[in-house]
Amino acid sequence: MLQTIELVINKYSFSPSVFGSAKHLKNLTHQIGIHASYELCYCLNGEISLFVNGKTQRLHKQEAILLPSYCLHSTATEKQSEEYIFVFSPLSIPHFDSWFKNKKTQDATWQFDPATVYYAQKMLIETKAPDDIHFTAGINLLLYDFIEKNTFENKDCRSSDIFTDALQYIDKFFCQELTLEKVAKGINVSKNYVSKKINEAGFSFPQLLKTFRLSHAEQLLIETNSPVTAIANASGYNNIKTFYIDFKERNGCSPLEFRKRSLPPPTGGVLKPSPEREGGGGSRRLSGQCPRGEGGTA
Repeated sequence: MLQTIELVINKYSFSPSVFGSAKHLKNLTHQIGIHASYELCYCLNGEISLFVNGKTQRLHKQEAILLPSYCLHSTATEKQSEEYIFVFSPLSIPHFDSWFKNKKTQDATWQFDPATVYYAQKMLIETKAPDDIHFTAGINLLLYDFIEKNTFENKDCRSSDIFTDALQYIDKFFCQELTLEKVAKGINVSKNYVSKKINEAGFSFPQLLKTFRLSHAEQLLIETNSPVTAIANASGYNNIKTFYIDFKERNGCSPLEFRKRSLPPPTGGVLKPSPEREGGGGSRRLSGQCPRGEGGTA
């Protein structure tokens, strides 16, 4: 039986030269979500509870966890916590990303070197607008500690994460006419098998597809001045009435009302065609539309 879970597709709008973000937060709590970027969470003080791909993990003071791209997760602070959150696109660390995709760690969390975190946060957080050199150096410093403190094993290719594969495929093609059959064919498994894996994670295929499309539309409403019709079309809808119904069901308001109440207000970007980037990243396709086959659909 499917769980009633509200899935949040987190979106990070990174500039062409900076592929990530870093924040110093307190009492972090957010509902279950997913994004195409890596996320490193470091507990500075207190304790954080994380729900990661169906398992509960606890972070104590000076402990960290690295969440890979397309990792289903949520966080909660029961009493008090203080943390650093570092989010970075696979595009910013291509060699690590290629290597880590075939690895698994024996322990999900590890004791982080406080000196490493200190210098990394100086480059990534205290520097208000880090350039690409500072950003790359800071992320590499964090990943060095991760590699040094953990033991790695090769993944069994036969037991790949079908749910993650499905999410990646949906993320790449959600604005096309997409069916469960196409997803199954795209990741080389049967329709029934991929449906089973999606259901085991607590979702249905229509729910996932709708969530990806509406999350994309929400970001475009916030970060561009594009008309609602253009945004609906760029998000996989060719029926504007269906888009309005789905959007209001999710947000409790119309797209224009959502745009007006969102902060910061739109700054003027307009949807323009742009090349499709391979490999995924931290951000949605803000300046371009997904490659289309027979046309978008609701």
